[in-house]
Amino acid sequence: MENVVQIPSLSDSGRRRAIATTLKQWFDKDTILEALCVVEDMGDSAGLGVIKLTNSLAEHFKWDIQVKHDVRMSLYRNMLPSAKLDPDPVEELESYRARRGAAKVVVKEPAQVVSQPEPEPQPESTVAANHADVSGSAAVFIVFSRIIEGMRQQVKAAHPQQFSDFHAAVRTEIQELTVSPYVVQWVESVFNNVEGTLTNSGLTEMHMSAVVHAFYNGVADAVGPVDADKVLTAAIAHAEQSPAAAQFSPKNFL
Repeated sequence: MENVVQIPSLSDSGRRRAIATTLKQWFDKDTILEALCVVEDMGDSAGLGVIKLTNSLAEHFKWDIQVKHDVRMSLYRNMLPSAKLDPDPVEELESYRARRGAAKVVVKEPAQVVSQPEPEPQPESTVAANHADVSGSAAVFIVFSRIIEGMRQQVKAAHPQQFSDFHAAVRTEIQELTVSPYVVQWVESVFNNVEGTLTNSGLTEMHMSAVVHAFYNGVADAVGPVDADKVLTAAIAHAEQSPAAAQFSPKNFL
């Protein structure tokens, strides 16, 4: 799965713009220019996969798992045709490359996020996905479950040959996140559930948001970022058909 998704028809300039636009959320200018140098050193731009690219940058800069995950997700979005990208920093890159060997680059670490303790799992409960009169917490789970169902249905219908790759990529995403074992178990229960009502085994809204992003990344790994955006859009529309969406918008997970 390391090199499944390739950067779709991007020129060298487009690739630099996508990477620079992505990394500015976390890093200073010199770190971004160093990242562009690292990518150039990798070569083989025609066969450069997003996962391989982010893994190489993570290894170079010693990013933790969460930063690597967030960078990769943002990079997928910035490679879409509709993405608004910053100008090509090619002139700054040339200047930086000239002084790169003369001075040690100081890498600015991203802000550290203080992890909150995971809540204890709540008793298992099942929620009917079409029930109109539900509590706020039940509405959140109904909307969440319909997004997950929608993404799986879309991939299975439009990309049946990549369906198993999609599941494998989601498993990889979940393993890289700092989540409790019962979140991993919930995801496995989804894969083993042919169709029907999903069971909420104490997932918090934070868990659900992480799982939605993991599933989206899994789709992007399996079928590419352009089709992944279509899958997610269809899944959101699927979730919005539920009465629960009036209480909790599916877009809140994004």
